[in-house]
Amino acid sequence: MRCMVALLRSCENIEFMIGHFDQIYNEIVQVLKDKLPENLTYHNLAHTLYVLDKAMHIGRKEGVNDDDMYLLKIAALYHDSGFIVDPKNHEYHSCLLAKEKLAKYDITSEQLEKITGMIMATKLPQSPQNNLEAILADADLYYLSTNRFDEISGYLYQEWLSHGHEIDENAWAELKNDFVSQHHYHTLYCKNNREKLKQYKVQK
Repeated sequence: MRCMVALLRSCENIEFMIGHFDQIYNEIVQVLKDKLPENLTYHNLAHTLYVLDKAMHIGRKEGVNDDDMYLLKIAALYHDSGFIVDPKNHEYHSCLLAKEKLAKYDITSEQLEKITGMIMATKLPQSPQNNLEAILADADLYYLSTNRFDEISGYLYQEWLSHGHEIDENAWAELKNDFVSQHHYHTLYCKNNREKLKQYKVQK
């Protein structure tokens, strides 16, 4: 009987969190739609939703439980929100925005620490300290190992140009190949399933 009560309370907690996620999702998506600069051809809402999808995918492969998946999804939604304030230090400002916006959702200080830790783990060079942080870090650069690599890299190139970086296409190609060569995934799933596909992009 005691086990059944504990199970029911656990289910109620999951349902409560799922309901809050819908509110959190709608709120931050609207903020990103309204406030992200238009010149962000890479760090835009589409990128955020892509990272959310890949974080969930990797999280399932890594066996993340429901409570941590909830926090992982929130971190994915907020991880680039700081571009609204300062592109150069966006991870820090993403954490500040998350703390401000999530205060009304009964998220504990421990949960918030996990969320901000995941956000900061996307900062380059990536240095995640636990598996949740590794998952979001890998989700953020998942595209490096996909058929959309050239397309998405092109969006990043256009964004760089819009920020005043003077770099021609040949120099950009060399830069991105160097980045891919030096990058490595952190989760066991991506190491086993994405690393070789990523390195193939350099060898082409």
